[in-house]
Amino acid sequence: MLAIGAFLGLLVALRRGHVSPQTAQAPRPGFDRRYWTVVAIEAVIGLTGIVLINGLLHTPLATVPWIAFVVGLHFFGLATVWRLAALSWLGAAMSACEAAGLALTACGSSPATIAAVAGVAPGALLLGSAAA
Repeated sequence: MLAIGAFLGLLVALRRGHVSPQTAQAPRPGFDRRYWTVVAIEAVIGLTGIVLINGLLHTPLATVPWIAFVVGLHFFGLATVWRLAALSWLGAAMSACEAAGLALTACGSSPATIAAVAGVAPGALLLGSAAA
């Protein structure tokens, strides 16, 4: 419920055009070849991990933390490509949540606990960074 409220609040703020003077003058990152290279690497690593997790390790509960871990890591590449250091902080925070989620999976924690650590917490980080 809290995530839905935060998401809707962010949408309302964006619709109303509440943009700070700093944000209004910030350069807009482009979706050029470097961006697509980061995305391609992310896809290869993500799919390889999914195959290993489900095929060799037989731990399907680790799939979501793995995907989110790779997404967290891709923010480091985007931080470099777009020269936005704040994305490195987001990537580090998300990756820490996902690493904890993977560790919880290995320890046999409940699916709800894994989902909270590896899904809800990173979602809150993404919404918070978008709002900031």
